[in-house]
Amino acid sequence: MAEKKFINEAINYALTLYEKSKHRPYSVHFNSFLVNVIKALCEIYGETDILNSFLTKDETVFDTHLKRFGYADEKLISFKAHMQGFYDWAKQTPPGEVVKVKSIDFILIQEDLIDMMVIKMKKIDVNDESTGAFINLLYTKDNPDPRYKLFSMQVAEDQNRISNYLKNELFKKDNEYSFELVKDNVLEPKYYDILGLTPYDITNMSQEEINSANMDILNYIKVDVSDIDDKEKLDKALDAYLKPTPLTSGSGFVDAVLLASILTTLAAVTFIISVFVRG
Repeated sequence: MAEKKFINEAINYALTLYEKSKHRPYSVHFNSFLVNVIKALCEIYGETDILNSFLTKDETVFDTHLKRFGYADEKLISFKAHMQGFYDWAKQTPPGEVVKVKSIDFILIQEDLIDMMVIKMKKIDVNDESTGAFINLLYTKDNPDPRYKLFSMQVAEDQNRISNYLKNELFKKDNEYSFELVKDNVLEPKYYDILGLTPYDITNMSQEEINSANMDILNYIKVDVSDIDDKEKLDKALDAYLKPTPLTSGSGFVDAVLLASILTTLAAVTFIISVFVRG
């Protein structure tokens, strides 16, 4: 009778290979992509929790660990599917053969991992060492290990996508309040004049352009996100800046004189226009 796979064939394979090769940290197996995914999970959730759930074959506990910081059920389902998708793709291209079709799951898995880490960073403080260790497990163009760059060139559909996704997600985490201004390609009308944009422009903006637009707004109204500790304060700062200055001095007499002056000016302008029209 065949042994039951833990979660699915891909995750079972990756965890098995991790467990067997972790005592040989420089081996090819321990530095393969799926094993590096397990390393990333261990960096986020802790090796003990990840491995114990595998060794005890407790899939519910494994899921619980991955949802610990708020990772959604549907996202977890997608992550598992992406792992299986990459595993199936890899079986179609034996080692040493030229890759003919790139793997979209290679990118999606890493985006899943970035999402997991960012969610954790929003919940608890993550030190720079842990953050750096995690980033070094991603197959970006900035990775100091040439093996990662080479593998990415062979497998990834877009060489820049992971780097850009990582930067965007970390930017969003550090500037979360600014993302209420331009969110899901929707912008409140009062901000269009600041950016010199139209609703059509906003609809067609890329995520990178949206990030830039958010910062343009905050820079324009001179709001420092680091000084804003909640959304309500940010909204008040925006409303105070964008609210039209009332045409009043605070004195009823002065306001009456001002109004009379405006009406007199309007009457004079109207008279001059009528003369020219009749002439």
